[in-house]
Amino acid sequence: MDGNPSVIVSLGQEMAFDAAGPGGAPASPPASDGSSAASAFGGGLFSIKGHFDGACSVFLTGATGYIGSLVLEKLLRSTSVGRVYVLVRARRGADPADRVARLLRGPLFHLISEQQAARVTAVAGDIMQPGLGLGAEDQAMLEEEVDTVLHSAADIRLEAPIQDTLTANYRGTLSIVRLAARMRRLRSFVYISTCYSNMNRPRGSLVEERLYPLMLDGREFDTSSLAEELLALPAAEANERAAGYISLWGFRNTYAFGKHLAEKAVAALQRELDLPVAIVRPSLVSAISAEPYPGYSGNYAGPVGMAAAYFTGFHDDQPEAVASDASAIWDIVPGDVCVQAIIAAAAAVASAAARAHICAPREECVGRAPQPPPLMVIQIATSTTYPVTTAKLFNDTVIFCAAFRRPFTLALGRARGMHPAQLYSDEACLKIKRVAASRVRPLVWMLRKMGGKSGKKMASLLSVGMRTFETINTKKYDLDMFFDAANLLRLEAALAPEEHSEFQITWRAPPHERFMPATAAAGADGGRAAAAIIANGGAPAPGEGPARAPPSPGAPAVRSDSSAASSSAACPRWDSDGASDDEAAHSGSNSGGGGGGGALAKALGKLALADGASDAASGAGSKASSSAIAARHGGADGAGAARECDWTTFDYNAFAYLYKSLFGRQLPCQSKIGRRKLHKLMPFFTPEEVEASRRVRHTFSIIRAGGSS
Repeated sequence: MDGNPSVIVSLGQEMAFDAAGPGGAPASPPASDGSSAASAFGGGLFSIKGHFDGACSVFLTGATGYIGSLVLEKLLRSTSVGRVYVLVRARRGADPADRVARLLRGPLFHLISEQQAARVTAVAGDIMQPGLGLGAEDQAMLEEEVDTVLHSAADIRLEAPIQDTLTANYRGTLSIVRLAARMRRLRSFVYISTCYSNMNRPRGSLVEERLYPLMLDGREFDTSSLAEELLALPAAEANERAAGYISLWGFRNTYAFGKHLAEKAVAALQRELDLPVAIVRPSLVSAISAEPYPGYSGNYAGPVGMAAAYFTGFHDDQPEAVASDASAIWDIVPGDVCVQAIIAAAAAVASAAARAHICAPREECVGRAPQPPPLMVIQIATSTTYPVTTAKLFNDTVIFCAAFRRPFTLALGRARGMHPAQLYSDEACLKIKRVAASRVRPLVWMLRKMGGKSGKKMASLLSVGMRTFETINTKKYDLDMFFDAANLLRLEAALAPEEHSEFQITWRAPPHERFMPATAAAGADGGRAAAAIIANGGAPAPGEGPARAPPSPGAPAVRSDSSAASSSAACPRWDSDGASDDEAAHSGSNSGGGGGGGALAKALGKLALADGASDAASGAGSKASSSAIAARHGGADGAGAARECDWTTFDYNAFAYLYKSLFGRQLPCQSKIGRRKLHKLMPFFTPEEVEASRRVRHTFSIIRAGGSS
């Protein structure tokens, strides 16, 4: 290929790209708003605003969870949707209507007017209950009025008892699909799953946008009978048998296993009932990149989780504490980008033309007998559009903490960055985790004995956080997987061109990072290998370790190191709170759940809620102030800012929000690090990288009463 890098382009096909134009000048990149792709590959096949018009009625589950709340906010702010019914359970004396009203007063909804908020109707129910716990009148109303269903609610604990997982994520999902099948006006059903429903693929492999069979003795296993069998057994026996299946197929935890089974069940019902269904699979859903609240995070996935542990001192500021190779890829998607893709999928699946375009057979299928369009599966992922490595995430955290000192940390070691060629050492990682535990335990004891009520809360936070760190920060969660996003790019290309500026549904490198020519690895230690150019960009920012082009579909792995044969695992995350993503603060503690991270996130989430109560508008946000806020963050509703945002800016905004949540302080918008100090932190940085990293900026600011900042 004459040295030209191989890239992944809009239709997911592998082809050559000439990185240089005439005379060696950089080639012109395609339009960043996707309009060129749209005109070439079917732009205008569907409209988000056309679908979610005043006649549209939506049934949304999980609205008080992180993803669901972002979906709700975007629908209210950017469409004229007529009505949104949200399934919410009563909790701690608060009825569903009260809980939804409290949600709409939170900082996330500061741009929503009273008129927009009035479109939301709470419906009492619970995905854990038979028939969703719906009353007869509510059920009849939904069947008569709803035309679009967005199912986000789930039990998000990684290692919950199998029957809890299956009751929520399998049986609850079946109940939602069956309810949708009875809806007289149904046009669209979206099941929000996870990229990690296929985490049993080999480490380093490319996961495609399709359903993978579970094989046993050379035949596909009947997963529907398996789920019902596990639900019918006594709890202890079900857990034991599920552990055997999880080990057999390489899922590693009940969350990913349950999501895999749920996807199979949705697909079976879609075929049986001929329903307009899309399965969307977000990867690690993290903080908001631009709108409506840059830096805000409702969970602790990806860089926010790593930073929370680092800020607290669990890493002892040492890179060896991370149970991952430096060059391993983390697939992280900003929360606002994720939900805009979910909303787009809902509109697209209602359009026969868009559905056929997105699900069209690949080139290798041309010439075969015509087949009906398969189930629409869309992976909302970044590893094949704009990848980020462990080293990049860790080093951004180190640099941020060097620029903004932490008021409190358990770390006693001298901070060091992560070399881009660092390999995981089990001995070094375990040693640092033991040191961290030895510091946490006496502090927890002292706080419980002498700290009063606030001290006991802090003790609980530290204890659960340490247990979570020990459980999740292990080699089995070093995924290094690529998720094919061909259908996501088709979805983007089919969207009405005039809506691209308001709905960013892919995460790509900003213009200044695109189409950088690849260079050879420098030095025997691996030096700084160039990133492959992936889907309109993806060269690493300064300090980022080597990224790699994803393998071709069907290739088992791209690594040749000692860990290449190990199975991958569901994504490590400090997620919003243990039990069920249909609640803002889920019921039940995760402290005994095997380390899903929920209880720690719950405590941190309460800090964020308290912050929002004092700093956000007490009522619906002021629309008059929204334009000023949007302008500060880069255009109408922040869409322009999202397209210009790189991983460094994204990380720093998320860290600034986390800093405020943990330490109660609003940071200045920028700080500078001395060259000598930065060189000590990152001795492997080039002089150019040192200079580029000295000034640390973020755009996060607390939204105060009336929508001002």
